[in-house]
Amino acid sequence: MKRSAPTIIALAVLFMFGIGGIVGGAISVSMVNSNLKEQNITFGEDTQWAGQQVTNGWDAYNFQNVIKGHVSAALEPAGFSTYEEVSAAARASVTTANPAGDAKLMGLRRTALDGQLLRGTLFSSFAWWLVGWVGIAAGVGFLVLGVCGSFIARKQSTLYFPAPTTAGDTVSV
Repeated sequence: MKRSAPTIIALAVLFMFGIGGIVGGAISVSMVNSNLKEQNITFGEDTQWAGQQVTNGWDAYNFQNVIKGHVSAALEPAGFSTYEEVSAAARASVTTANPAGDAKLMGLRRTALDGQLLRGTLFSSFAWWLVGWVGIAAGVGFLVLGVCGSFIARKQSTLYFPAPTTAGDTVSV
């Protein structure tokens, strides 16, 4: 049951991609989870996850949506819906007579900026966590392909070169 060199190389590549995907994905997921746990972020009482700590990428995705709701709730009464809108209004309120600008607009601007920065960071955590799981799934897929390919290659080598049926028989090629 000798396999050809290209078959051996193809199977080795599949197995290496499989192992690499699983290991790389597991590292990504583990790093995201441990970094989120270190932040000790806890969902507020106004959410369905009240009191639960953000410990993985899916929690981070949910928490960034909570922040989005909080920022929207702060901006909407003043007639704004995005950071850019409130920031433009806050910058326009700066005059020579009032170099600090309108305090309420500046506070809303800061709220919107902080919210957007936190949402972006949490969404990045979610994205890398998801990339890790995709890597793990791809790694498993490559390993399955490698195992299937190994069995197929073994079957094909016995089809082309059947084993001798008795001790004295030889197969001529």
